[in-house]
Amino acid sequence: MHAEHLFFKAGISLALILALMPAAAAESDTPAAPSVVCAHAAGLETAAPPAFDPGTMTQPGPPLCTHGQVPQPVGRHGLKGMPRIEAHGMRGIEAMPQGEMYYFYTSAFQQASTTIVQGGFTQDKPYVDLADYHSLAELVGQSADGQNMIEIGWTVDPGLNHDRRPHLFVFHWVDGNPTCYNGCGYVQVSQTRYPGMPVTVTGTPNRYAIRFDGKRWWVGYQGEWIGYFPGSVWSGNFTSIAMTQWFGEVAASSPQPCTQMGNGNFGSASAAAAIAAEKLGPGAAAAQPGEITDPSLYAIGSFSGTGYRFGGPGAC
Repeated sequence: MHAEHLFFKAGISLALILALMPAAAAESDTPAAPSVVCAHAAGLETAAPPAFDPGTMTQPGPPLCTHGQVPQPVGRHGLKGMPRIEAHGMRGIEAMPQGEMYYFYTSAFQQASTTIVQGGFTQDKPYVDLADYHSLAELVGQSADGQNMIEIGWTVDPGLNHDRRPHLFVFHWVDGNPTCYNGCGYVQVSQTRYPGMPVTVTGTPNRYAIRFDGKRWWVGYQGEWIGYFPGSVWSGNFTSIAMTQWFGEVAASSPQPCTQMGNGNFGSASAAAAIAAEKLGPGAAAAQPGEITDPSLYAIGSFSGTGYRFGGPGAC
């Protein structure tokens, strides 16, 4: 049921892209081949904003491409849900159920106008059942009508990434319509960090961020603004964030999934996955609990205005 992969990069041969793509390895725990090609990108001529939190800057690996090129991620279409938020006075996108699709969430939110949002996420390796689709954690900033959004986070999605490891991703919505992972207008700038890359499993929260500089929606990871979506993607109609959400998500084929969220521990456990350092602009978020789809499967704990623990084992 996974959608086919589509590729986005003018001037790069399909043969080269396919050569870099892994063989069928959806059920493997072995790292897949990097889903990037080295290519010149206009983003290299665009100066990124200052590092959003230099104190948490993580040492990057060596550049993956030669000088003047960046590791251009391969855009891919895949399933992506969004928490329902009508209960908080803002129209959301219905995501559960859709036919045979079921989405489960543990979330926090804050409604306030801003152009920069942040959050720290532990990076985990939840089990995704063969009958299900993905398990992820993410930060999202959205417009006042809930129809335009920028997302960044990590996901375990065997159908999308061809392995069972957590990978960095970006995603966006335009006028209520989902686009694709890691592409569909995304411009890469970093020479070392890129959407689609495997991320390290760690109980230390890593920083994720979103920022609008007046022309571009930047996405940040580990203290670096790694790339952006041009504001023209939304015809200039999305220029500030009205609601921010920090959440875990499971996409499943039944209302009783065997897929884990977070690290598989309920959010009430001290060893559960965590979301920390939630911020709007430079200040604390003062977030509120959002949608908890089914507390018997996935739950939260240790909730505060700047973070919480989340996750669970599912129904098995």
